[in-house]
Formats: sequence, structure tokens, C-alpha cells
Amino acid sequence: MKIAYWIVTGLMAALLVLSAVPDVLMVDGAVEMFTHLGYPKYLLPFIGVAKLLGVLVVVVPGLPRSLKEWAYAGLVIDLVGALYSHISVGDEAKFSDSSSSSVLTLFIDLST
Repeated sequence: MKIAYWIVTGLMAALLVLSAVPDVLMVDGAVEMFTHLGYPKYLLPFIGVAKLLGVLVVVVPGLPRSLKEWAYAGLVIDLVGALYSHISVGDEAKFSDSSSSSVLTLFIDLST
């Protein structure tokens, strides 16, 4: 069962890191999407760093369980918030946008 846990957790971590790096670096596409959703662009690096820290806490073994639970909670809030934001502005359901939040939320659920 531990193998399945680490496979799902590794996939979740990889996808979250891939979504966090453009946020931290304020890549044009990430800034464009963030402003399209109605958020100020100065918040983007904060969200990216928070995702990276959450992933770090989740994948490092031996950390207190309560810390991991808070990291999972923060990551779920980020992903559910992203899904809600896309729905609120009327974005079409595309895998590259709102559906990816749903998939990542499922990965987080499976890895807990």
C-alpha cells in the first residue's frame, strides 16, 4: 500500500510543483491567467511559494502528522479555490485549466 501512496503523492507533488514554478517566476502566461481571474498579480508569487512549501512538507518523511495535515488542507484550499475561480469567471471546462484542479484535488485525497 505504501507504493501506491508514494506513486499518487509523487504525481500530485510533481503536478503542483509544475504549477507553482511559473507562479513564483511570474511567467507571462501565469500572470495573464491570474489577472483574468480577477486577482492582483502581486499575490501570484505568494501562492506559488505556498504551494512549494506545502509540497515540501507533504513529501518529506518524518515531519509531524499535524503539519502534513495543514499542508494537505492548504493545497486542497488552493485547488478548490482555483476551480471555483475558473467557474466564477465563466471559463469553459478544459483539462489545462479548471479540470486540472479537480484532478489534483483527487490526487491529494488519494495520497492522504
